[in-house]
Amino acid sequence: MAILAACELVSIASAEDAAIEINGKISAVIEIDINPTPLWDFGYVDPGASPAPSRDDILTIKSNKAWTVTAKDILSSYTPVKPAGTQGKMVQYRPLTVGAWLTPTSALTDTVKIKNGGTTYDLASDPQIASGPKGESQAPITLSQQIRFTDDPTTSSNYYRIIVTFVGAQDII
Repeated sequence: MAILAACELVSIASAEDAAIEINGKISAVIEIDINPTPLWDFGYVDPGASPAPSRDDILTIKSNKAWTVTAKDILSSYTPVKPAGTQGKMVQYRPLTVGAWLTPTSALTDTVKIKNGGTTYDLASDPQIASGPKGESQAPITLSQQIRFTDDPTTSSNYYRIIVTFVGAQDII
């Protein structure tokens, strides 16, 4: 007698969805450019010149959040450090002696003025000169410097110098 046994192998397959979690963050970014050049030279200026020597330019701001731009004369960003008490003022600079500022008394009487639209700001107060929404914006600016008869003339290779720094900030909450 033969016994016949039938075996059936059953394979059960289980399928699940495969998932990958992807996370990311977007940095808050603001870029400020000034055109066409970051170096301006008023050249020789007579005291009392009217209008005061000035230069027009455009700030281009790209930001992915609402933004503000402040103009500053950051004394400590100079090497050597710009003399105390000269915030917002051009000071005589002697480049041939490894870059040396003359005394604070060699600063011009008036501060640099910045105009945006119909408003004029004083550089000594670190003014907020522009603001806008996210995206790309342009802010026309004019920098001017009044020269008085009480201001010292430059001698030799000296010149009056200031570095205006535009600082961008975003409305980040």
